[in-house]
Amino acid sequence: MQVGSQWVWNRRGYRSRLAGSGILLAAAVLVLPARVEAGVVNWTGGGGVDQNWFTAANWDAGVPTSADTARIPAQSGTLSFTSVVSSAGAACNLLDLGAVAKGTLQVTDGGTIVATDLYVGNIKTGMVQQSSGTLVQANRLLLGVKKDSTGYYELAGGALVVSDEYVGYSGAGTFRQTGGTNTVGHYFFVSQDATATGACELTAGQFSSKEEYIGYSGAGGTFRQSGGVHTYQTMQLGGGSSTGLYELSGGLLQSQSSGMWIFNGTFTQTGGTNLTHIYQEIGSTVAPSGTYNLYGGLMSNGLVLAVGRDGGIGTLNMGNAAGSTGIIQGNLVVRRGNTSVGTLRGWGAGIGTGASIKNSGRVMADGYGTDRTLDLSAATLSAKDETLTYTSTNGWFAQNHGAVSLPSISFATASPKCWGDSPTTLTQLVNSVRFAYTGGSGDLTGSLLATDHGDVPLGLRKPVAVWDFSGPTFDTCTLTIRYDDVAATGLSIAPADLKVVQYVGGKWKDITGAVTESTHTITANAKSPLTQIAVAAGIVPRGTVFVIR
Repeated sequence: MQVGSQWVWNRRGYRSRLAGSGILLAAAVLVLPARVEAGVVNWTGGGGVDQNWFTAANWDAGVPTSADTARIPAQSGTLSFTSVVSSAGAACNLLDLGAVAKGTLQVTDGGTIVATDLYVGNIKTGMVQQSSGTLVQANRLLLGVKKDSTGYYELAGGALVVSDEYVGYSGAGTFRQTGGTNTVGHYFFVSQDATATGACELTAGQFSSKEEYIGYSGAGGTFRQSGGVHTYQTMQLGGGSSTGLYELSGGLLQSQSSGMWIFNGTFTQTGGTNLTHIYQEIGSTVAPSGTYNLYGGLMSNGLVLAVGRDGGIGTLNMGNAAGSTGIIQGNLVVRRGNTSVGTLRGWGAGIGTGASIKNSGRVMADGYGTDRTLDLSAATLSAKDETLTYTSTNGWFAQNHGAVSLPSISFATASPKCWGDSPTTLTQLVNSVRFAYTGGSGDLTGSLLATDHGDVPLGLRKPVAVWDFSGPTFDTCTLTIRYDDVAATGLSIAPADLKVVQYVGGKWKDITGAVTESTHTITANAKSPLTQIAVAAGIVPRGTVFVIR
């Protein structure tokens, strides 16, 4: 939408999209209004070495009042660019730091200052250094107000209280919090305008707001948290063509209501705790893509974590090659909506006990070169959304020594049962296996193994997929496998040449039934008890010698 001379990403689309979740986003861009000023009081530093705000000689018209604009400094070359508030009672209407040269405000020793607006880096460079005391803005705090300006805020102690806070309005803004409290009554933006950049760091203290937009516009915004407590109601990472980045390595990030939407951005967690009250969506609505990297710490969702929703592209990476992974608590949905793309990739404890997972997308176990398991066995496998369409890219997969384990299945109750899908809709999720049995007993435990996993016995020719099943016994059991047609094609195996083999008595045995190419399924008659099953081009005869050049 066009407002004045500024192009700003339309926020109205998200208003209608999220209204049902109780989220109220701003419907109009926030622009700087024309100010009616009672008077402009300029800092001259006439007090010499005295940098005291309350020294009248440091101003060209005496100490500012609550109706005045206080400008620091007045012009380039003034005696002192720094004003210090170290006692109670400082006030002004607009506090303008860095209009013509670098201007700095220090709040120390319990000092207090009240202003309607605070511009830090209006045209040039501005800085606020607060180690104690209280700084209250009734309206807005802007860091980096105009294009090419720079604003810094360093909060080490005390309290900052504002209605709206912009870290990078049209210029560059940086906010570093190592202590104290930063309380934002409503909007919090990091990189608000098309020409803006913004960065925040929280290492200690408390920060709270209602609606947060990190990387709303411009070159994007970044928030790095290594400690402290960050509390919000709704958070949006990225918007339009802008990207939002959040890095959580320590401390607590929590929502009081609603939750987090990663529209076009990346959230990387290597430690700490991320608690969302209701929703967390990775790749949502119209934005290009959202990514969550969970390499440590705890991610807990009050209601549901959706990976890829309503046309978005979402990716949840769990665990990395270095051997670090995190923990997920709460329900998980992979892909919601026919035009969405959702992927869960990696290894680790997966979903906690009592939670559910609904997969209509891609779950890819990846060991990154080491035998590692994406363990989803403690969760409940919920019925997927049957209204969705499915392709050969949606299902269960394993690569690079990875394995994915799903919840156990009881063979003591009525047949049929299905590993990885509903028994009545087998043909939808790749690498799901249907069991139609008689005389069954015991519980089935199962994993899909990467074909290079260390637990896969030798002797397979061009393996497409391998399952490690154990537990149940039966009189008869017919398997129907939704084979990976894309992988088979990549190995130059025609559907008619596919085989199902079972590892029995220390060797692979052919148990193939029939192939139905139209549904990419293959049947087999399993031997009791269940053991490893594979789909492959066949079995390598014993005694075969391979020459590797």
